[in-house]
Order: sequence, then C-alpha cells, then structure tokens
Amino acid sequence: MGQMRLLDEYLDVHKFIHRPGEIFARFLSSNSHTARLSEKALSYDPYRQVWEKRLTRYFTWIWRIRAGKQQPYSQPYCIRTLLEQIGQRIDPGHPRRTYERLKKAFETMQADGVIARWSVDWDESQPLCEAMVTIEPPDIVQEFYLRVLDADAKQLAAAREAQEPTLGELIKIRRQELGLTQTAVAKELRIAGSNLSQLENGGRISKRSRAKLKEWLDNHSAPFQLSGHA
Repeated sequence: MGQMRLLDEYLDVHKFIHRPGEIFARFLSSNSHTARLSEKALSYDPYRQVWEKRLTRYFTWIWRIRAGKQQPYSQPYCIRTLLEQIGQRIDPGHPRRTYERLKKAFETMQADGVIARWSVDWDESQPLCEAMVTIEPPDIVQEFYLRVLDADAKQLAAAREAQEPTLGELIKIRRQELGLTQTAVAKELRIAGSNLSQLENGGRISKRSRAKLKEWLDNHSAPFQLSGHA
C-alpha cells in the first residue's frame, strides 16, 4: 500500500500486506500441535531459552522433511550437527556443562509437548560431539503429517488424472486418424453405437463394452499409452 505520485505515477510504498498461502494457512488456522510448535518457538525467551527456541524450529523443519520423504522420525541426530544448527559449541574444557544444557533443553521441550521422547547415547569416555541423540515428535504431529501427505497425494493424483486423456478421448483420436466412423467401430465390435458415442463424450458404459473398446485401441496401435484411466 502507498501513495501514487501525480507527476510520474510512481507509487511511494508505505507498507506491504502479506496473506498466507493455502498450505501455510492450514497451520495457522489448525488446532493441531504442529500449529503450536512455531508459536511455542516464538514464546521461548530469545536470551535465556535460545537453545529451546532454535531446537524447536529445527525439529519442526526436519520432521516435515522426513515426513515428505517417508523417513523414520527416530533416525538419530549427531550432537555436533544439532549444536551447529543452533549456533552453539561444545565447551572444550567442560563438555559436561554443554551436555547438561542440552539435556535441560530437551526436558523443557518435552514438558512443553514439543517432543514426545528423547534419549542420548553418550559414553563419557568419548568426545561429546560423537554422541547421538534420538528425538521423537508427539503422536499428533505424526498423525497430522500423515493426513497432509495423504491429501497432497490425492490432489496430485487428481491433477494428473485431469491432464491424461480418457479412454473415450483416446479412442476418438485413433478412430479419426483411421478415418472410421463411430458406426463402423461399433459394428466391428458388435456393440451399440450409442455406447461408443457416450464413451467418447465422457459418459459411462458397461464393463463389457469398455473392455472391447480397450482391446480395439490396443490392437490398432494407439499413439498414446493407455494408463488405465477410468
């Protein structure tokens, strides 16, 4: 929004107004736990709880990636990686202090419902950076992503289906290329001409007539690959 200048019709911008997209709006309008994760990250104190704040954001992001790739949530993280992601380092003189601070962050996040369970595999005779930590999201987060991915898969399938030619369209294209009329094809297959006309116009016909037309299309070397579209 801004003020239009009369001389050169240039817009002096005063402010921008942004609206969330459809996908992000699901998180904002939803009562699910995933919507509260980002809200919780904002509520953590940026100075005293910077570890909790950044870890919450990181896990929220990585869980979405793992859900999309259908990877297990229980895949462990290297402590070195986690610390790098939140901009922290292991205290070389007192690695135990770093461990205790990380442990405190996990306990706080678990109490707040950000994570469900956590465990650290660390032999104190080994460097802390080599330790592995397993973090599991709450069940409601996993259920939410399952619903989102299922909805996305259905939308993608519908989009692909809308772009693919139907059986009736494929038959019409091939029939016209061969210079055949609907009557000629129907007579060859011993089906009613109205059935073929109905199919080519997007209607439904009997399974028997449909099977005959599929076979006819295959036998006449259709230029398009039939994908079994209903």
